[in-house]
Amino acid sequence: GDVYKRQDNNSVTAIRINREKYHSNVLGSLARQLALNTQVFSLKSVLPRIHDNDQTLTHLTLEGTADVPFDDLSCQLLALGLQQNTTVVALDLANNAITNAGVEYLVDMLVDNKTIRSINLGGNRIDDDGGHMLVKSLETNDSIVNLDLEDTNITEEVMTEIMYLVGINNGPLALKSAMVAISTNDPKLVEVDFNGLHEGFRPFDDEAIHVLCSLLVENTCVREIDLANNQITNVGAALIADLLRVNSTLEAIYLENNRISRDGGEALFETLKSNHTLHTLKLDGNQVPVPVLENLQSVLVVNGQPLKEPKRMQKRDFQILDNKTLFRDADYMKDKEDDIFSDAMKDCPRDRLPKSIKLNQLKY
Repeated sequence: GDVYKRQDNNSVTAIRINREKYHSNVLGSLARQLALNTQVFSLKSVLPRIHDNDQTLTHLTLEGTADVPFDDLSCQLLALGLQQNTTVVALDLANNAITNAGVEYLVDMLVDNKTIRSINLGGNRIDDDGGHMLVKSLETNDSIVNLDLEDTNITEEVMTEIMYLVGINNGPLALKSAMVAISTNDPKLVEVDFNGLHEGFRPFDDEAIHVLCSLLVENTCVREIDLANNQITNVGAALIADLLRVNSTLEAIYLENNRISRDGGEALFETLKSNHTLHTLKLDGNQVPVPVLENLQSVLVVNGQPLKEPKRMQKRDFQILDNKTLFRDADYMKDKEDDIFSDAMKDCPRDRLPKSIKLNQLKY
């Protein structure tokens, strides 16, 4: 019979049969059913509901007893049942006898199951080997947004990796999809679209901006980012301002319809005084005061102008240059400083001039 159908016998744990007379599927089902009879009764009783996708079964808590612990075999049987389940969203397996082997069964199950969002494995016998399995699983699993590993033997370093990835899952999945390309400096990724109006898009908040900015610090390919219609506040704007102090590649950032006000606008303005590459910054639909917007625009206009190549004017006769070059060109003034000084002072006795006098000391 099917292992997930309700079985009446809970005591038989072994049967001697001629294995050659039965199909391997039947033998496998029988083996699982016998194994279930060695487990806590709560596991056996809930598996048919899991198999049938019982709509009332959304939160599942399983715990062993002093005589019958919930261990790695229990995890294996449970994981087999949950692979195709679409109703259970929270799984509480805290304070059991699960080791790294049980974690392996769970992460294998999560390859197929995209419904479970919360797992509690606190108080189990899991160490860094199990932690690394969870890290690898979370790199591709987008659904786990809560993972409790309190009172396990996972070190702080590995725990930090796990919590970082769980945090990513709580944010915009578009960010997670782009993380590898941004962190590896993929030259194909020049424009990034994180506009919050896309259907099914989890909005960017300040925490997501923190992650994004940390990825962009050393990126030299991304030139344009659309972050409009999200939940970015002054905190996120300040993080973007910090990024622009070290990133000289970004040219355009769109922040329309967020939650940025004066402080965020002023933080961006202060940064743009020293950033010369960003020429487009859109803040419509925020609460940034008009004077701050005008200050920002004045800097952006300058950044939008193409840089001039310096003119090489040494040894050129200034008599053949036009008035615009003579009197308005800063390059000319810099390169011809000595010639102008000599010409202006040619009728002045040289013995009356201090040797250290420079053109910029003279007042006209």
